[in-house]
Amino acid sequence: MSKIAHRFARLVWYGCLWLMRRPWMKRLQRSSRRLFPPALQGRAQESLLRQNRFARRFGLRILTVLFTFMLGYMALVVAYVGVIALYESGFFNLPRELAGRTGR
Repeated sequence: MSKIAHRFARLVWYGCLWLMRRPWMKRLQRSSRRLFPPALQGRAQESLLRQNRFARRFGLRILTVLFTFMLGYMALVVAYVGVIALYESGFFNLPRELAGRTGR
């Protein structure tokens, strides 16, 4: 399951990097500094650079872990729903002939 999660993470990571390299996205990031007062614009730019460095360094690993958890959770939900469906259909009940022999 980890290989599947890694594949999904790589696809999403590729999409994120592609989007972040678009000129309009770069302009949007640069212009986001203007939301802050002039005294804080330098700190805002540094914060944005730190966030981008962190994302480039750990982003793919974080996405891989998240997709692994998501796929594991989906497998548990599918198994649970399958068992409930089998129970409701009577799959786990003993046939009448065998139920009488057990003495219950």
